[in-house]
Order: sequence, then C-alpha cells, then structure tokens
Amino acid sequence: MSVALPAVDIARALTRISHEILEKNNGSASIVLLGIPTRGAHLAQRIAATIAAIEGTPVSVGTLDITFACVLRDR
Repeated sequence: MSVALPAVDIARALTRISHEILEKNNGSASIVLLGIPTRGAHLAQRIAATIAAIEGTPVSVGTLDITFACVLRDR
C-alpha cells in the first residue's frame, strides 16, 4: 500500500489549516467546526484538537448529516 502523505506531513498540514482558521476568525471564541460523516467528522475532530492545543481552549465540534438533503434534492 502506498502512502499519500507521511504522518508528520499530515500533522503539519493540520497545524497550518488550524492556524489559518484562527487567523481568519481572530481566535477560537466564535469557531464551530462541523464535519460530514465519516471522514469529514474525523477531520473536524482533529482540527478542533489542534486548535485547542494552540489556543488552550476547547472548540465546539459536531457532525452534519447530509443524507436528508440528498433525498430532497433527488425528488
């Protein structure tokens, strides 16, 4: 199995993404991260953990179920 990115590069990318989110929002006070299950939810959790480590405060994180919207769209 080939590896797209080594773990250290993924950690670096998540840290950079987290810093960019913090810069655009002037800190973490008003940030809520929502991930689309399954991979997006995991990514949102990892970014929230990274932001919490940087800022020292927890970030609200949740999941967004889009299955209902897809059903409505197909009608």
